Amino acid sequence: MTTQSLYFWRKPILHFLLIGSALFALDQWLQWRDSYTLPAPSEEVITARLQEWINSTRSSPSPEEVLVIRQSLIDDNLLLQEALRHKLHQHDPIVLQRLVKDAEFLGIDGSEEDKISAALELGLHKDDELIRRRLIQKMEEFGRNSAPITPATEQDLNALYNTRPEQWQQDARIQLSHIFFSADKEASKLRAQKAQQKLATEKQSPSIEQAIAMGDSFLLGHQLPMQSLSKLRQQFGAQFSESLLAALSTPSSKNTGEWIGPLSSVYGQHIVLIQDYQPARQRSLEEVRPQLEEAYLRQRSNQNLRDFIQSLRNKYRIIEA
Repeated sequence: MTTQSLYFWRKPILHFLLIGSALFALDQWLQWRDSYTLPAPSEEVITARLQEWINSTRSSPSPEEVLVIRQSLIDDNLLLQEALRHKLHQHDPIVLQRLVKDAEFLGIDGSEEDKISAALELGLHKDDELIRRRLIQKMEEFGRNSAPITPATEQDLNALYNTRPEQWQQDARIQLSHIFFSADKEASKLRAQKAQQKLATEKQSPSIEQAIAMGDSFLLGHQLPMQSLSKLRQQFGAQFSESLLAALSTPSSKNTGEWIGPLSSVYGQHIVLIQDYQPARQRSLEEVRPQLEEAYLRQRSNQNLRDFIQSLRNKYRIIEA
């Protein structure tokens, strides 16, 4: 190295510039690092989410469920931070409209652009729960589409079909008419028994309308269209559906023209005429192909979201309080 070059490297101004550049680079790096640093959820936030869990499930979460709830809060914060990094809050129309309303609530005047600018300067987009949820949902949508999803193959559909075969079971279906005897009236069961005896002993069976007239009015109607037993259970109660299922085990009860009962329900007593019956059966893959394809797409998009969130977990540092 020559004397001239040594003199150049010893100049104080050069040292100042080098040190300044190094400090600037360090400051930029620290800002970049801090932008990928998030605080862990506070105990107050975790407690509030746990209370929501208790209110919705009517039970206390297990230690494992507490960890899952805590991680979901962290993941929400990761998605929110990534949304802010991509400046979604400055472009999403729903967020912008909400910022206008927030600004107006605070009495901020001016054009919509002025109100939005003022709201952003005040950081209202970080405190508004509706905006927060909107931004998280937008990032979840982005995550679900973060990788291409190829159409399901026959092997994929077969695997889904065989994983939970009970999901593709079609419930028994039944069409019926019934004579109703209200529990609000006296001796409803005795009245129903007498009506059943009369129907059984009459030489000429009455019409369905004549038979229905032997009982009381019924809000849900007396002639019920073809529907599943599970729906009947929801409408009439478990005792009625179980009694009906037991009656269906008798071959003669499936024949039209025979009134059976009385059967008890949450409303009272019923004498039932079965007009059509389809036993429970396993639906074929072809029958449920659209549902299988939809389930496959949903499964793959959810996996995309999980992978995307994992990439955010790897990118950000969570600082415990």
